[in-house]
Amino acid sequence: HVDPVSQQPAAPRPVDFDRLPPLDILVVDDVAWNRDLILAYLEGSHHRVREACDGLEALEEIARERPDVVLMDLRMPRLSGEQALQRLKADPATADLTVIAVTASSMAHEEGSLRSRFDGFVRKPHSKADLLAALAEHFALRPPGDGAAPQAAAPDTRVPGPARDDAAALVDLASVHAVDLPGLRASLRMREIEALAPRLAALATRLAWPALANYAADLARAVDRFDVATVKRLLDQCPRAGGATDD
Repeated sequence: HVDPVSQQPAAPRPVDFDRLPPLDILVVDDVAWNRDLILAYLEGSHHRVREACDGLEALEEIARERPDVVLMDLRMPRLSGEQALQRLKADPATADLTVIAVTASSMAHEEGSLRSRFDGFVRKPHSKADLLAALAEHFALRPPGDGAAPQAAAPDTRVPGPARDDAAALVDLASVHAVDLPGLRASLRMREIEALAPRLAALATRLAWPALANYAADLARAVDRFDVATVKRLLDQCPRAGGATDD
C-alpha cells in the first residue's frame, strides 16, 4: 500500500518580493481589478506602488516622478500601452526606463513581438511567481537564507543516456522537447516550469537516467530561487536520449 501522506501535494513555497531591492513600481491598467491584484501581491513588501489608469496618466506620473519599473497594460483608452511606450522611448529622459508588458494575449507570435519591444512580458492571468520572475530579469534577487545560492551545473553530456528502454517514456521526453520547452522558453511562466521539473524527474526514474534526474533537480532549484538567468540556460540544456541538448 502507498503511504497516503506521500500523496499529499507539497505546500506552495512563499513568494517573497522583498528579495528584490526596494522599487518604485508604476502599475498601468484601465481595469481597477487588475491594478488591485498587483497591489495585493505587493502589499506589505518594501516596494512603493503607484497606479495609472491609462497611457496618458502613466506619462504624467512618470514625468512627475520617474519610477524604477512600469507594469504596462496594452489595450487602454485614450493612449494604449504601445503608444505610451513609443513616447517613453522617444524621450531621452525615459528611453532606458524598464517597461514590462502585462497583457492577456496568448498568441505566440504576438508574445515574441512584444518581447522585442518591451523589456519584459507577463501574461494574464499571472501569479505572484510570474510577476516576481519578470521583475527578477531586471533587478537582482537576494538569495533565500544567509548563504549564497549554489550554481546549477550544466548537464554532463558525457554521462551515458538512459539505462532502461522505456518506449513510452522516450515518447514523453520527445514531447517535452517538441511541445513544452519552446513555449516555456518564450513565456518563462514559472508555475509551468516548476511543474515540468517533477515530470522530468519521473521520466528519469522510468529511464534509469541519472543525468536527466540531476537536470530536473537543477531546474527545480533554479525555479525555487527564481534564478531567471539559470532557468533560461537550463531550458536550453535539457538532455535528449541521443545525448544532445537543445542548444
